[in-house]
Amino acid sequence: DDAADPEQGTIMPTLTAKDFQNNEVTLAPNGKPYVVAFVAHWCVHCQREVPLIVNLYKDGKLPKNVDFIAVATGTDSTRNNYPPSAWLSKEGWPWQTLADDQAGTLNTTFGSPGFPYVIYVNADGTIQARTTGEQDEATIIANAQAVSESKSSTSTTSSTIAANTTP
Repeated sequence: DDAADPEQGTIMPTLTAKDFQNNEVTLAPNGKPYVVAFVAHWCVHCQREVPLIVNLYKDGKLPKNVDFIAVATGTDSTRNNYPPSAWLSKEGWPWQTLADDQAGTLNTTFGSPGFPYVIYVNADGTIQARTTGEQDEATIIANAQAVSESKSSTSTTSSTIAANTTP
């Protein structure tokens, strides 16, 4: 599908959720590029992409100025790799991890059509790219590099989306 992404170039909404220690975290455009990865502990594509991203980071293939924030969503205690906090820890995820609420509010609100769902955000807070489904190394590196090289602007206005989470 080569159709233009209607969200590309729009300001990334502020995201408020709890981390796995039950602390409230607000993620908003702040002049630095970042990536938000919506992942489900039971998703086979996520189980391959999460370690790929971690290994790209460990191998120095991802830009150091770009943080990848994981949002654990689709949490289901009856499925494998539960709880997601233990799964992401076991995989060695080196960045912030957040928990979506049981209803998947963040996942739904951010328009995820499937897993993994990854949003690449420029330094000025605009969405550079969104990917759905398992991506290859070259795509992850290219998208991370693109946001890494983006410049911050002086003003961004972002809407706020919150999840009432209990990790």
